Amino acid sequence: MHNFFLDKFDVLRLAGEPEKLSEELRPIHDLFSDVQDRADSILQILQKQFGISPASIDREAKQLLKNYQSSDKELERDAP
Repeated sequence: MHNFFLDKFDVLRLAGEPEKLSEELRPIHDLFSDVQDRADSILQILQKQFGISPASIDREAKQLLKNYQSSDKELERDAP
């Protein structure tokens, strides 16, 4: 969800009342951006310390996302 706000924040800014919403969302946008930067810094340190390649992390992340999406679809199928 935070990538949606990070990637689309400026596009979502509209004139009038939605502009107020954009301003209210600014703190959460800034928080998500800061957290992402810090997580990336920690990830880089761990990669160097344990000799993990970015490609390896990308493969693992894609598999985790695939597993998550599969389990989410199963929950939707099982819902009444």
